[in-house]
Amino acid sequence: MSEDLSDFESLRTSLFIQDIKTVGVPDIDNLDKINLTKRWRYHQRLRKQFRKRFRDKYLGLLVQRPLKRKFVRPIKINDIVLVGQDNLKRSDWLIGRVIDIYPGKDNQVRAMKVKTKARELTRLFKKLYPIELSSFT
Repeated sequence: MSEDLSDFESLRTSLFIQDIKTVGVPDIDNLDKINLTKRWRYHQRLRKQFRKRFRDKYLGLLVQRPLKRKFVRPIKINDIVLVGQDNLKRSDWLIGRVIDIYPGKDNQVRAMKVKTKARELTRLFKKLYPIELSSFT
């Protein structure tokens, strides 16, 4: 809508629903702490929802292993893995990167050191689940 009397624009119902269109950048003085806080909380809530959906829908499917494993892809250094924990749901397991491998006396991999977001953990091979099966080389 324009304030010019010579401008004849018809009224539409969508004009009442939509915000008034402004040209340019919003004035920084009009932004107040309450609006910024609301936006920040909204973005935090969205981030949590995306993370929860990713963990529930995607990561839960990766841990499903067959009972008889004829071929197990070896986990290598720098692979991204889920760290299995008996006291937590799969969606809450930690995600980490393998930084060291500890073989047993028979040269079979028995344990690995994994770096997570907060700390480094040493876990048995059986409790680590690779995230992606990109190649079998």
